[in-house]
Amino acid sequence: MGSLKRIIITGEVDYKDKLRNFILVFNMESQFTEIIKILDVEVEITAVAYGPFDNGHIMVGLNDGQLLAFDFLTLERLEKIQAFEDRQPIIRITFDPTHYIFVAGYSGGIAALSFGDFKMQYLYFEFAKEKYCTLQVMRQRRDLKEPTTNLCCY
Repeated sequence: MGSLKRIIITGEVDYKDKLRNFILVFNMESQFTEIIKILDVEVEITAVAYGPFDNGHIMVGLNDGQLLAFDFLTLERLEKIQAFEDRQPIIRITFDPTHYIFVAGYSGGIAALSFGDFKMQYLYFEFAKEKYCTLQVMRQRRDLKEPTTNLCCY
């Protein structure tokens, strides 16, 4: 099993005279911050998850029942969904291998969400001896024979 390469840290910071939430991706190998993003929401982060695979998305659950999806590499916000109409805080986020996201709320609510409109699609290849490769492809693209620069191997 491989070693931990990156960690996701969330917290609060005083930014422009307001307490703001942030997401930070820290590289354990280089011991440097790769990217940090100050969020444009004023409620507390109550849950964070990453997945479902190596190049998945960062999902952030908020105290008001909203679920935010971020691109792992750029921290660009991809989606903002009100998971619970009664605005109960999100306490847990779990990924299903079929790309469903299960969200549990503080009051016992459970929501199954699908993000079928994500811009990127990930194809996973396993080679011998724990070698893996992820191919990142734009969803609109149909012809995979044309060259692409979005090939990432780990």
